[in-house]
Amino acid sequence: NAVGRQVGVRADGITMDFGQRMVIVRYDSLVTARKNLEFAIAEAGFQANEVPANLEAVKALPPECK
Repeated sequence: NAVGRQVGVRADGITMDFGQRMVIVRYDSLVTARKNLEFAIAEAGFQANEVPANLEAVKALPPECK
């Protein structure tokens, strides 16, 4: 949800791979930067490439998301 609300992310542009613990995001790089997406993911409680997860957000995640 955090990534889907970002400007420039395509409506059909989010693919989750739970086995690999990965999300693939298709977006318009002329509208938003990759770092904006990484920070949105990190603020939701997940590591995004080199951007660490927000620890307070991690604590708030339900057990099945940790």
